[in-house]
Amino acid sequence: MNRYLNMVGPCGTCCSQCLASSNDPNIMKMLIEKGFPKEVLPCKGCRENNGHCPSPSSGGKQCGIYKCAESQNITFCFECAECPCDRLMPTEKFGNYRYHNMKCFNLLYIQKHGVDDFHENAERIQKMYFNNTLKVVGESPQ
Repeated sequence: MNRYLNMVGPCGTCCSQCLASSNDPNIMKMLIEKGFPKEVLPCKGCRENNGHCPSPSSGGKQCGIYKCAESQNITFCFECAECPCDRLMPTEKFGNYRYHNMKCFNLLYIQKHGVDDFHENAERIQKMYFNNTLKVVGESPQ
């Protein structure tokens, strides 16, 4: 059915977990004060915005991952023969509070369970990641 497809980017980022998608007037006011354009709030998601994130840090440019997926006519990066590529590389910068480091996990989850199941569980998955409560199977190398 994919009713949540517009709120999950090709990279596996769940746009509805971003504050910019909130309808809360207080959150919208705070985002506008931080430089988010008022006319794009609440954000309708990456796909609805043709890969343009409203965040001031994006500089108004189209996301490179979105552009790549669009040029290959794929819905998610896992459909690409080059996946995982450098565009999906985790980053230490802001990794402790941004969910971009979860892209590969999210993509595998979507591939296995579907986008609707992922969207319904995205908040729980994100909380487990940031609270360090993800279940680890096996032992880590010492």
